[in-house]
Amino acid sequence: MKSCFMKRVTSHSKSFKLYVVSGCVLLVVMAIFHGSGLKFVNDTLLESNAKGFIKDIFPVLFIHSSVHLFSLAIFGIATLSVNHGHKTILRIIASFIIISSLAAFYLTAIAPGILLLLSASCFLIANFKK
Repeated sequence: MKSCFMKRVTSHSKSFKLYVVSGCVLLVVMAIFHGSGLKFVNDTLLESNAKGFIKDIFPVLFIHSSVHLFSLAIFGIATLSVNHGHKTILRIIASFIIISSLAAFYLTAIAPGILLLLSASCFLIANFKK
């Protein structure tokens, strides 16, 4: 006899999974792309006339963006196992990605901004799938 608390767990559709995984892959690609530029940017900063504090703290701030993108991808993958509330999580992830893409556009990084918007749109489209 089944308890009234035991409900049948429904699985997400293939299209939902495809959009979420695609968004996560784009985030991981962006994180790797961003992290790969650390040495170049750090060397350029060391040769500049920036203050010592900026030279010391900049690598940590630079790598933070890559960790941020990896973390959002992990939360995106986690929504595949969530049955209730996954839409809210996807909206929050998409909001953070849109903010990151606006920062990229502000810094005239057009290609990263577009890739981030593609990732956000994958999460938003998945939001309408079941």
